[in-house]
Amino acid sequence: MWARGTKCRLRDNENGKFNNEEHILGQIWEDLSGRLGKTLERSSCYAHTEVGTFHYRSPERIEGKPYNSKSDVWALGCVLYELCELQPAFPEESMRDLFNTIVDGPHPTISGQFSTDLRDLVRDLLQKNPGDRPSASDIMARPCILRILCQKSMGIPEELKLKLEELN
Repeated sequence: MWARGTKCRLRDNENGKFNNEEHILGQIWEDLSGRLGKTLERSSCYAHTEVGTFHYRSPERIEGKPYNSKSDVWALGCVLYELCELQPAFPEESMRDLFNTIVDGPHPTISGQFSTDLRDLVRDLLQKNPGDRPSASDIMARPCILRILCQKSMGIPEELKLKLEELN
């Protein structure tokens, strides 16, 4: 499982918790840079495929609605939650309970040991309504993400560099 492999690489101390959240976000960026998945012809397209783990399935997919890249944003939120808390965002074991919790259950939050930026990011990624979730561009334009990209010397597009300069 991808998330388990990533967790093993990121553990920094004896109790398995992460010491450096910027390391977590940086590693996620590196792991997702070679993204696997369905490529849509246009960003406004909707997919109708059924692949992936049920624990990362977005509410719209569970309800059988067409989905787009916002469903990937939901899955990223689930992975990020799991990397922080070392447990799934939706740990229910029966499919019925899992799907009910994802669609109608409480919004999972990461613990207070993490920064407000990271807690806000996970909260925003796991919005039940796909229209309320940020786009990939919105995520990349967040100051906490821009700082990590600059630290990692990964090179960022000119448009994002300007936003970072505006913040400083």
